[in-house]
Amino acid sequence: MRGELSLLSAGRVEELRVRADTGDSHAAWWLAELLAKNGEVEEALTLLRARADTGDSFAAERLAELLAEHGQVEEALTLLRARARANAADRFAARRLADLLATHGRVEELRAHADAGKSDAAERLADLLAEHGEVEEALALLGAHTKANFADRFARPEAGRAARRTRAGGRSPHGSTRPHRHW
Repeated sequence: MRGELSLLSAGRVEELRVRADTGDSHAAWWLAELLAKNGEVEEALTLLRARADTGDSFAAERLAELLAEHGQVEEALTLLRARARANAADRFAARRLADLLATHGRVEELRAHADAGKSDAAERLADLLAEHGEVEEALALLGAHTKANFADRFARPEAGRAARRTRAGGRSPHGSTRPHRHW
């Protein structure tokens, strides 16, 4: 990353562009930042789209942010929905999707994501509810979501072992009262 900053500070944008064109994701990110800062938003978006299409998650994140910043909310939402569907562990996409839905008044879609067990959506919806004086509903939503997450954890094999140990008076199958850790 220091190399990209050095190129920027030295005004060597073309060298940065060459590095970005050869697949250097950091150079592409910095070049997109420079382009956007200099008002060349469409060129920055084109660069980020191309990188995101290759699977570059940093480019996809910045693309979604830049799209939203420049009023292209529908495209940002489409990108984030696709990323969240493709990878449930992509916390950036889930969080940013929830934020954009809330910011742009898409409460029903936000609620649908929360009802589907998406924690980022539930937290953001609870924030909205509390901001509008619906504190009890916000607390109920968070409580239900916490219970659902807890239940999901007990569905995992290691949680089942812990539950069996608890039913056996706190003793593991080998007689120990301490939990057996695998880490």
